[in-house]
Amino acid sequence: SLKLCHMGESQYDVVIVGAGAIGCCAAVHLAPAHDVLVLEKDEITNSASANASAHISDWWFFLEGEFIPGVTAAIRSFFDDLDGTAGFTFHDRDFVTLIDDAETDSPEVQDMRASAEQIDGISYYTADELADRYPGVLHLEGVSGAVVDEHAGYVEPRSYLRAMKTTAEADGAEFRTGTEVTDIHVEDGTVAGVGVDGAGRIEGDNVVVAAGTGSAGLLADFVDLPVRPFVIYEAEVEWTSSSDEPIPTTAGRGTLVGVNEAGNLLVGDEYWVDDIANVPAGFPQEAKEKIADRLPQMLQGIGTDYDYVEGSSHRCPEGITITPDQLPVIDTVPGAEGLVVADGSRGAVSLAPPIALAIRALLTGEETPFSLDRFELGRFESEEAAFDLPMITEPR
Repeated sequence: SLKLCHMGESQYDVVIVGAGAIGCCAAVHLAPAHDVLVLEKDEITNSASANASAHISDWWFFLEGEFIPGVTAAIRSFFDDLDGTAGFTFHDRDFVTLIDDAETDSPEVQDMRASAEQIDGISYYTADELADRYPGVLHLEGVSGAVVDEHAGYVEPRSYLRAMKTTAEADGAEFRTGTEVTDIHVEDGTVAGVGVDGAGRIEGDNVVVAAGTGSAGLLADFVDLPVRPFVIYEAEVEWTSSSDEPIPTTAGRGTLVGVNEAGNLLVGDEYWVDDIANVPAGFPQEAKEKIADRLPQMLQGIGTDYDYVEGSSHRCPEGITITPDQLPVIDTVPGAEGLVVADGSRGAVSLAPPIALAIRALLTGEETPFSLDRFELGRFESEEAAFDLPMITEPR
């Protein structure tokens, strides 16, 4: 159940830990009515969000046929409003989720198709309809159809973060980078602030933990988060399509291919990790082999004769956390009134607007355009939280 918070008793109404997409977006939503401080241990340009491929689509919310009414509008309206802020641009680009012949009759695909039909601008296309819409672009052998999001796009992630920071600061939010939070202070069951490395304690009536892979450690005294870290490697491939048609961002067959502002293909692969410090920085050879196998299955006219853009290969600096059902945990933390966690979000760059709305609702008790029940912390207690996610490779 939602609770009304106790704003205004300390130096800050809300202290947000983490200045990735979720932390910055939460600041945008909270700053107009509250004194907000955002703490980031590094620079915002070094966060996982800043290193994301940053494809924007409502697709994230029906990966498993999931449709949560109200989320779509929250995503689309936020990017429409932010477009043009501090040099930020939203680039329109269709998002296509391919469905193989063998998957056509699966319950997940049927649910996904039904969910897609409930959202304006998202539709199911047969293979023949895809060929007409993207002539000479998609390789459709073995494909029965696809879900197409016509309101999708992509952003330059650092520009996106800067635009949100600028917006929040205009409403009075304060950002401190190079400031590592070491612990959460709770007194008599109520949040009192955070401990900061080398700077003592910062008082705050409410604390939002959106620190990515650092969230579990910060909250270890309060809760065992149902998340597991993984790492994404990404690179750019130089390639010129034989078609004049735009290449949609395309998901399927265990991978995702998009296009950036330079016209290069963005490719990548994902791996579970136990210790990010032991994960090699270089683009893995096995990822290159997988990409060489999958690209010709997704795009026409591409074989294995292409080059990687020099210096483009990288991985997210500290990894990303994910829940077993791929939906984020957005909830209050038991035993600590005023403490909220937002973690385990695959696709946080896309999902930041509805996540920020949920955070604000948990702190203020206001209504949201969607139910928060699906994001509850305890939703895995009655079932085994198995991370059966075949798109992520075991482990490095």
